[in-house]
Amino acid sequence: MKSHISIILKFLLSLGLLLITQVAMFFFNSSIFSIDGIGDFFSIILGATRFGISSTVVFLSPFLIISLLPIRFRQNKYYRIVGNFFYVLGTELMLVLNCIDLGYYKFTFKRITYDFFNYLGVGGDFKELIPQFARDYWQIVVLFVALSVLFCFVRKIIDKKYSPELILDIKKWYL
Repeated sequence: MKSHISIILKFLLSLGLLLITQVAMFFFNSSIFSIDGIGDFFSIILGATRFGISSTVVFLSPFLIISLLPIRFRQNKYYRIVGNFFYVLGTELMLVLNCIDLGYYKFTFKRITYDFFNYLGVGGDFKELIPQFARDYWQIVVLFVALSVLFCFVRKIIDKKYSPELILDIKKWYL
């Protein structure tokens, strides 16, 4: 049961971090958005939450599949390391892409798509653009670093408090 609570808390942590980046999207690009009333505000919040839930499921799907498979060696130390690797990779990738979106949106008025990666490949100066982006949008870099530190700190608390218990009666529900 502890392992399921751990999975739910990790999912909610990733979702919460994503929602923070979406709120930051509004503040970084507030001149672009026009909110006419409280109804518009709640409509944006509802859309952001729907997008956040679906994005989090997609980015964390390898972790969720590995963590929820009812197989005997799920308690294996290395199996859990692989699962945590996919969790950290999915969450950090999600945060990186959303933080890039914070600066990218005002130029294209859309979120990052495949076009962005085509653009990077055509120019050939991607390595030179990274330091320029970090200088021009240092607030986004600071936000990303702060969210990553928060992520690591809370993830360690969740792992410590809700580490999966060893199930000794292995004939219960395993495949």
